[in-house]
Amino acid sequence: MIAKGREQARKAMGHAEALARETAALSGAQATKRVRKLHNAIVEVKRHRAGASAGEKRLSQLAFPEQLGAQQASLAEINLTLARLEAVVVDVRWNAARARSGDLIVEAREAIARLRAAADRIDALPAATVGRPRERAFKLFDNEMVATKAAVALAIADEKILQKAAATMPDAPDPDAFLPRPADAETMQRALAAQSAAVADVLQQLRDVNDRVESIKRQARILEARRRLGV
Repeated sequence: MIAKGREQARKAMGHAEALARETAALSGAQATKRVRKLHNAIVEVKRHRAGASAGEKRLSQLAFPEQLGAQQASLAEINLTLARLEAVVVDVRWNAARARSGDLIVEAREAIARLRAAADRIDALPAATVGRPRERAFKLFDNEMVATKAAVALAIADEKILQKAAATMPDAPDPDAFLPRPADAETMQRALAAQSAAVADVLQQLRDVNDRVESIKRQARILEARRRLGV
C-alpha cells in the first residue's frame, strides 16, 4: 500500500514537473494562465506528501528500517520537488506583478483623483442644501469610494506577491530549478520597497479623502437635525 502510494506520488510529480516546464517556457498572460493549472497540480502533489508523511510515521512505529529509509527518501524527493514547483508559481506571479504594478498604482491614483473630485462637489454645496442634490452627491462619492478601494486592493495584492517572491529568494541559485529567478535579491527588495511606498501613499490619500467626507457627512447630519427641530 505504501509502495503504491510512492508510485502515485511519482506520477503526480511527473505531471506537475511537465506543467512547470511548459509554464517556464511561456511569458505574460500565457504563463499566468498556465500557472493556475500548475497550482492545481501542486495541490495534488501535496496530497501525496501528506500520505507519504503518514506512511513514514507508520513505518517508524513498525521498525522496518529498510522500508522506512525508502519512504523517507521518497518524502524528501517530494519536498524538494514541491519547493521547485512552488518557486515557478511565485516567479511567474512576480513577473506578472512587476509588469502591471506601475499601471495599477497609476489607476489607483486616478481613482483617488475622481474620489477627491466627488468630495469637492460635496464640499461646494451650500450649507443649506438638503434633499436629493446632497443625496446624489453623497451617492456619487460612495460609488467612487467602492471603485477606488477595488483599485487600491489590486495594488496591495501585487505588493503581497512581491513580498512572497522576495521572501522565498534562495541563498544560492538552484541548478535544477525549472525557471531562473526573475531578479537578484537586491533588485527584488528595491522593487518591493518602491511598491510598498506607493501603496502606503495611495492608502494615506484614500484615508485623507474619506476622513474629509465623513466630517462633511457629520456636519450635514447635524444641520439636518437642527432643521427638523427648527433650531
